[in-house]
Amino acid sequence: MSIVSTGSRAHIACSQGNFWMVDGSGREGGIQVNFKGLAFTNSSFDFLDASVNIKDCTFGETKPSA
Repeated sequence: MSIVSTGSRAHIACSQGNFWMVDGSGREGGIQVNFKGLAFTNSSFDFLDASVNIKDCTFGETKPSA
């Protein structure tokens, strides 16, 4: 997954694990961050002034335990 932030901040957070802040403000052409080998489960994404290219990522859905 590649995140390109142009002129603003992109915040990437998960309910568990690490979070990232991608800050492209004040940089000509923004900034690009690449992630490899990610798996997303029950996730939602909000992107403001950013573009995302997703390739070879796994998105899964978990079922709540009874």
